[in-house]
Amino acid sequence: MVRFNFPGSPRWGFLISALAIALLAGCAGQSSITPPPANWGAADTLQRLGTNVPDFTPVPKCKGQKLTKYYAEVAKEAMKTSGGSLCVPAFSGWGGALQYPKTYGSYGYNVKLISSTKAYSGGNFPPAGSQKPIFYLQLAFNSFPGFYPTLPKGNPLVSSHLIPKKSYTVELSEYLYGLGWSSAISCYQVAAKSKYGGSLAAVGAVFDQLTFREKTGDIEIFAGALVTNKC
Repeated sequence: MVRFNFPGSPRWGFLISALAIALLAGCAGQSSITPPPANWGAADTLQRLGTNVPDFTPVPKCKGQKLTKYYAEVAKEAMKTSGGSLCVPAFSGWGGALQYPKTYGSYGYNVKLISSTKAYSGGNFPPAGSQKPIFYLQLAFNSFPGFYPTLPKGNPLVSSHLIPKKSYTVELSEYLYGLGWSSAISCYQVAAKSKYGGSLAAVGAVFDQLTFREKTGDIEIFAGALVTNKC
């Protein structure tokens, strides 16, 4: 214990001692460290600093895909006449699969897929509209496929940029050489939850009963329900 010895009146010594003790107690209270909240972990600290913390599993890459600064590409994927699933090249948090219905005839189609999040120079994209797409998937077939109306179930298009329970619009346009882009086929769907973020299972519904007149086209994903018909 700290003792204070002052000459003279014991009462003054007592008062000065009490004042000194009170001052020391006040300083000790101000200099004490308040413990952080129980949820103050590394992730919480990064969030407070404005850093985006990834919460989802990275989307797997397709076999043989090529990745560049502006897009990801799979040069050739075989299509089943009975319908099936195409691997969407993983790019910037997007990927997964694209289901397609049974094709007409017995011809063996294949397709080149290119994923991007911007209409980059050198790509083949429809004219910009009032709404900006959040994802592009360019299509290049080896011939002119036609599709039956029933979309098979399978793996969905997935992305960390898709929010479960939110609506998204799927739009397919076909590029007609010499004529430009055809009228778009559109529908909307509500995203479900996946380990990669959100998912859209019926993107390939835009192929239903469609026969391509040319070999190239583009699927775009927009935020919100921009049309009334559901996929």
